[in-house]
Amino acid sequence: MGRVLRSPSALVGLTLMFLFSLMALLAPFISPHDPTRQDLQAITRPPGSEGHPLGTDRLGRDILSRIYHGARLSLWLP
Repeated sequence: MGRVLRSPSALVGLTLMFLFSLMALLAPFISPHDPTRQDLQAITRPPGSEGHPLGTDRLGRDILSRIYHGARLSLWLP
């Protein structure tokens, strides 16, 4: 384990895995919107739009919320 902690690339990888896992665990609390809710007034908003930092998809769903909840699926969290 000591050898891993001395490797800068291993530390970066462990940090990113920790942050990804933390984001997935906290997804229900940090998501700005419901990831499945469609907002037909906000279809294909570009990144940086008000209320949608990463924009929306063609169905008006918030992309940031979908990423958060997609991380939960990637880690098999209910």
